Amino acid sequence: MFSLQPWDFVTVADIVERAGMTPAAFYYHFSSREQLLEEIVEGFAEEWVAMIDRLLAAADTPESLWDVPIALLDDVEQHEQGRRSSS
Repeated sequence: MFSLQPWDFVTVADIVERAGMTPAAFYYHFSSREQLLEEIVEGFAEEWVAMIDRLLAAADTPESLWDVPIALLDDVEQHEQGRRSSS
């Protein structure tokens, strides 16, 4: 939901309705929507760091380093296409 509309417009009520859960279940796991967003961003950052680490480890020549940003941009494009097709 955060990627589909401005942060200010996403409420806990919207989140629980979309997730099919109760507000009590939401607050059991998160103290606020801000905490939820922090955890989402943290998870995303961890995935990117892991991907970059894998790509750099596989780059065994200086020329193959050029493949790293290309692979990252390809991943972003695939993610965007997946997001568009699921909305």
